[in-house]
Amino acid sequence: MTRRSMRRLKLMAVARFSGIGIVVGTVIGYVNFLIIGAQPEVTIGWGVISGLLIGATVGAMEVWVFCGRMRQAPFLGLLVGRMLAYTTTFVVGLTAANVARLVEARGFSWGEAAGFYLLDEGIFARDFLLVTVASFVFIWILQASQLQSGRDMFNFIVGRYHRPQEMERVFLFVDVTSSTTIAAKLGHLTYSAFLQDFFFDVNMAALTWRGEIYQYVGDEVIISWPTKMGTDEARCVRCFFAMSDIVEKKRDEYMERYGVCPRFRGGIHGGTVVVTWVGEIKKEIVYHGDVLNTASRIQTESKSGPFSCLVSGELLGQLTLPAGFTARPVGEVALRGKERALPLFGLEHAV
Repeated sequence: MTRRSMRRLKLMAVARFSGIGIVVGTVIGYVNFLIIGAQPEVTIGWGVISGLLIGATVGAMEVWVFCGRMRQAPFLGLLVGRMLAYTTTFVVGLTAANVARLVEARGFSWGEAAGFYLLDEGIFARDFLLVTVASFVFIWILQASQLQSGRDMFNFIVGRYHRPQEMERVFLFVDVTSSTTIAAKLGHLTYSAFLQDFFFDVNMAALTWRGEIYQYVGDEVIISWPTKMGTDEARCVRCFFAMSDIVEKKRDEYMERYGVCPRFRGGIHGGTVVVTWVGEIKKEIVYHGDVLNTASRIQTESKSGPFSCLVSGELLGQLTLPAGFTARPVGEVALRGKERALPLFGLEHAV
C-alpha cells in the first residue's frame, strides 16, 4: 500500500464523519427552527455548517489521534480523552453557530450575541446538556463498534441472521510463519505486542480493500467479503499484497523494536456458507461450511511451496487479475481432509 493510498483512506474516513456531521447538524438546525421559530434557512444553514466543521474535526481526531498515536491507550483513557475532546468540540461548534445565527437573525453585535447565548434564557445550559449526552452516546457507539463491527451491530439491531441463512462469501486466511520460533525468541508479552502491531497493519489493508475482519485466531487473521465485493477489482488478492507492502515499508520499525519482521502466508477461497448469530453471554456472527475449511487448508498448503499466497482455481475463475499480478498453476493438490484434489494457483507480482 502506497503512502498515497493510506492518505486517501484516512481522508475518506474524515469525509464519512463530515457527512454524519452534516446530517446531525441539519436535524439540530430543524429542531432549533421548531423551538425558536427563526427562519429555517438560517437555523438549518448554520446547522449544516457547524455539523460539517464538527464532523471533520472529530474525523481528524479519530484518524490521527485516537486511532493513531493513542490506539494502544487503555479503554478508560480513550473514553475520558474522547469525552473531553468531543464535548469541547461540540460546545465550541454549537456556540459559534448559534452566535453567528443570532447576529444574522436578530441583528445583534457579536458581543451581544455571545452574551445572550451564554447567559440569557438558559439556551447554553440546554445545549451543553444535550451535547454532553450526545457525546457520551456517540463515544459509546464508537468504542463498542471497535469490539463489534458497525456492520455486525446493524445486522443485530435489524434482526438479520438471527436465523441461519445461506450466502456467498470470499475468505482470505493469513497466518504468521515461524510463529513458534518468534514467540520463543521474543517471550510471550513481547510476542503479543508484535502480533498487535501486525494485526493493526493488516487492518489498514483490509479497510483499504473493503474487507471485514472475521476472526483473529492466535497468530492468524481471517478476512471476508461478500463474493461480488471481494471479486470486483480482485480485492481479495489486492488485500493480501497490500499487507505485504505495508509490512515491508515498516520493516525497519519491526526490526528495531522486535529484531524480526513478520512473514506470512495466505489462502483464498470462496463459495456458499451459512451465516448466523451464536452465543448468549457473548454474541458473535459466525460462518459455517466447507468453504472455510477449504480456505484454511489452502493457507496451510501455501507454507510448503514458493508462493506466499494460494487461491483455488474455482475462485480464480471469478477474478480478473489487475495488471501487475499473475497466477501460476500449482496443480491439483490433495488437501488434508479432502477426498478430491483441488486445482490451486500461486499468486505473485508479475515480473
